[in-house]
Amino acid sequence: GSSLPAAWREALLALTDAELARLPVDLPVRDDWPATLQRLVRISRRSCALSSPLPREAEADPPSRWLFAQTPRVRNMNLKKAHEVAALAPLVAQTARRCGATAVVDLGSGLGYLGAVLAFH
Repeated sequence: GSSLPAAWREALLALTDAELARLPVDLPVRDDWPATLQRLVRISRRSCALSSPLPREAEADPPSRWLFAQTPRVRNMNLKKAHEVAALAPLVAQTARRCGATAVVDLGSGLGYLGAVLAFH
């Protein structure tokens, strides 16, 4: 099961991929969303005032080939997950630096591979 509230799941699953990509930046908060989801989106936007959409993967810093070498818990990651984390970790790190963030919250992180890589690098 998911720990995400059912009403949030319903609201988020109704969004298109393009709308989901805009959610952190400028997608209008909808009146029919649960009040708690509306609040989270508004607070998140104030906490990290991105003035433009996130850079495409190709524009992010390239991942280091040593990205996983010294990170505990990720050495046994499957190839698909390793590819995803290798592509996403530099983008998240670059965005956090751009915002001046000292912490990153990964919602729905599963086994926490991305968080582990970010924490140790």
